[in-house]
Amino acid sequence: MEEILAGLKAEKAYFGTICGQRGGYIVVNMDESSEMVSKGEPLFLWLQAEVDPILVMTPEDLMKAGLEEIVKKWA
Repeated sequence: MEEILAGLKAEKAYFGTICGQRGGYIVVNMDESSEMVSKGEPLFLWLQAEVDPILVMTPEDLMKAGLEEIVKKWA
């Protein structure tokens, strides 16, 4: 696990139970969404894990996303 976390460059890792099974949350910073493949594969292959990415962003990233324009156009 230490090798995988080092390879992922995990910022934080928390382990416990999720829905009654062993699980965890691993916080990884990615510059590109395509990094999910290279970062997820070790978990799929070595651990045979189910990976459910949860994408989050900082308030600064949210401001850059252009949410106001999207709301104006689609709401």
